[in-house]
Order: sequence, then C-alpha cells, then structure tokens
Amino acid sequence: MRSGFWGLLVGIAMCFSVAAQTGVVLGPLSGYIEDVPTQSIRPIVGIPGGAYLGNPVWKNIERAWVSPAGARAVVRRAGGYAIVSGLNTPEPTEQNLPIEPVGLAVMRVAWSADGSAVAVAGGGQLQVVFWQEKERRWILDPPLSIPAEPITALAMGSKNGAVAFATSGDLAGCVYARWDRNENPQLLTQTGIVGALVYARDGETLYVSDRTASEITRMARSGHGMPVAVATADEPENYRDVVALALSADDRTLYSVHEQRRQVIIHNLEEGSERRVNLEGKPNEILGLPGSGLYIVAVREKSSDPVLIFDSGSDAFYFVPAGSVQ
Repeated sequence: MRSGFWGLLVGIAMCFSVAAQTGVVLGPLSGYIEDVPTQSIRPIVGIPGGAYLGNPVWKNIERAWVSPAGARAVVRRAGGYAIVSGLNTPEPTEQNLPIEPVGLAVMRVAWSADGSAVAVAGGGQLQVVFWQEKERRWILDPPLSIPAEPITALAMGSKNGAVAFATSGDLAGCVYARWDRNENPQLLTQTGIVGALVYARDGETLYVSDRTASEITRMARSGHGMPVAVATADEPENYRDVVALALSADDRTLYSVHEQRRQVIIHNLEEGSERRVNLEGKPNEILGLPGSGLYIVAVREKSSDPVLIFDSGSDAFYFVPAGSVQ
C-alpha cells in the first residue's frame, strides 16, 4: 500500500460514515455482501479506495449467500430458507426457497453466474433451483442423492445446470460433476482434500484446488486433468491454504485466494505465469462485483474484521469501512 493511504482512508471513512447516517449516496453502487455482525445484507457504495458499507437492504437473517450477479441472495432465517430478489431496487422481494425438507441443514450454496439458478447441498442431497421467468417463481429439480461425507466445495456452472461438488473422507476426497441438467453427478476424479472449485464460462472445464497435493488442476469433462499451478520444492505449502477460486470474464485469468498466506495469486492461464498480491487481512472468499474487475475477498465475521476488495486491474486492495447502521 502507498504511504499516506491510511490517513486518506480515515478521512474518507469519516465522510462516508456521515453519509451513511444521513442516507446520502456519494458514489456508484458496486455490489452487496452478507454482513454477519449486523445480520443483514448491505450494499458497497462508492469507488475503489473510497467505498463504504451502506445501510442494510435486508435484515434479520442468520446467513446469506449473495449471487455473483449481485441482485439476489439465498438467506437463512429461523424456520427455513428464502431467496431475496431485487436487492438493487427500492423494494426487494422474498420467496421461499423450495427445497426439501424445509428445515434442511444446508452445508453449501453455489449460484450460477447470472443468478438464474442456485445449487444447495446438505443432508445427503444436492438440490438445484431454477428461476422460471414466465411463471415468476423458483422451480426445484428432483433432488439428487450424494455421498454422506462432508462437502468441502460446491460450484455451479453458467450453462445447462452444470454442478460440481467435492467430498472428503478420512484420508482423501472425491470430485463429482454433472455437465447437463438431465444428468446425475458422476465421479470425476479422486483427490486429496479440495479447498475450492470453479467452472469456466465454456461449461466444459472445471478448476479444482487440491489442498493435500498443493496444486490446482484444470479438469475436462472427460475426467482428464492438467495441473495449472503446482507447489515447488522451495515452497511445498504453496496451494494448501486455498479457500476460494474465481475466473476472469474471459477465462484467461484464474484467481486463487490463500487464507494463511493472506494472498491473492493471479494465474495467467495463457502464459503459464503468476503474480502475487499480499493482503493486510485474512481473506475468506472471492466474489466478483458485477462488471467491475473488483472482487470481495474478505467479509466481516465479527465487528472488528475488515471488508477487503481486490482490484484485478491494478493488483491493489482496499479496506471498506463499515460505518454505522440505522
């Protein structure tokens, strides 16, 4: 970070704190995040280096999973789950998430890139819900039975209802995938413990972070795999702490988020090169802000935690002040 940034940040935070209290929006709306300390979904308002968390747009929730498209979220309340739509409108709406049973203990949630479908895993089942525009409601496909082992990662593709998930046993893990909506998930590969999964936009490629082997592999639909990032003798722990993966809009760049190293590693998939950005905070996810090249890499689990945004255009990162909540 540049010297003098902290002083500037404090000044910006004070100005935006006042704006948040008065309801004045001083900059463009960038996206939405789950804010655990306030049990709400809050907007990120402003530009990189000058953004802040606005007042909640949806309150009184236990958990939330915001879609990459930004306008929808799965939320958990006492008694069940729902999908909130229109987060970017003055009056968001809520519909029950039609999963079975209603009180299912959800372990993982994954959205499609456009927010038109969401996969939910838990209770030995994988359930996929699709938005039906003509009927203006969410439709549940027949639930799919999955292994009872803990699910360490879940991903949803942007085409044909593709879904992949990873399970872990005592000594190793497995990755299962389906590529079309009318298929059942099949064993794709046996691995170590998988930290993250992400589909490419082509719907035919899946990236798998194997924490045990300390590598990231590109998997084809056929099950053939090719490592795209591997540990070295000098740094054998390189990829053991990956907690999230994301791809750029053109699928040419892969971003891996490293919890213990507090890094984002940018992998140029065409050149086979990488570069690293050190973060001043522990990352815990990666969620792209629509159409911006910006990624949320840390959300607040408690009031003292920072919200971190990574700028893929400049390799910079920014803190987002929480401000006060009305």
